[in-house]
Amino acid sequence: MSVLRTAWAAGPLVLALWAVELVVAAAAGGAVRAMTTMAMNEYALPPDGRLLLAIAELGEIDPALRAGLGASLVASLVLGLVLWTVLTPLLVVWMQGTHDGTGRDGLVVRWARSLGGVVATTAWHLLLRVVLLVVLVTSLGPLPRSVAAGSVVLVVLVCGAALDVARVQVIVHGARGTSVRTALAAFVQLLRRPGPLAVLAVLHLGQWLLAGVVLAIALRTGGSAPWAARGVALAAVSLAAIRLAVALGMGPLPMRGPASPRAGDGA
Repeated sequence: MSVLRTAWAAGPLVLALWAVELVVAAAAGGAVRAMTTMAMNEYALPPDGRLLLAIAELGEIDPALRAGLGASLVASLVLGLVLWTVLTPLLVVWMQGTHDGTGRDGLVVRWARSLGGVVATTAWHLLLRVVLLVVLVTSLGPLPRSVAAGSVVLVVLVCGAALDVARVQVIVHGARGTSVRTALAAFVQLLRRPGPLAVLAVLHLGQWLLAGVVLAIALRTGGSAPWAARGVALAAVSLAAIRLAVALGMGPLPMRGPASPRAGDGA
């Protein structure tokens, strides 16, 4: 089955994930509105089209509002990443049932079984990403800024692609998520397959561009065109599903040692 058909079959779950992201975004927006209302005291809150301008003006004279807005945005970002990490195994197991014809029997059980391994390998990848970026930044100092920036973007794209591969190997093929060897092997195996690496990198880059479009819509409309941003956000979630489908299509990779669990144990 093609990658696009596999991702398309997960449409209901993609819509559910999109709805969860909208709830997180709405909660963050509600917190911003509440803090702005308190900062304006007796003054009327401006319409959505001028809300961001009011927030920017108030932030210049109210450090507490600036700090509160920053905390709200960081909290919503962290919550979104945590939810995506927790729900990724569910999406992959759903697509696996379509990909290999096993269906969705035992969906929740298979999701719960692989969750610990996914969280563990995600933590390893975050640590490796930090180490790689620190080494890269310290070694690229003398180079032009454009070269340094391009190198950082390339490394981040490869790291994101390797995380997709590691997660799928843990969820579907029983790789040991708690072992750093799984995280490292994901990089090695992906670098040996430039085709999937290029596709995953382009999909990641596409998600970044869509995130920029959402931000641009919010800034230009002041929040008065919410469904435009929500539609772009749905496209971004769909790209994330296609990423996982690409990683799933790579099949089992040589990532396990002799002490690894059987396929499906996930940790």
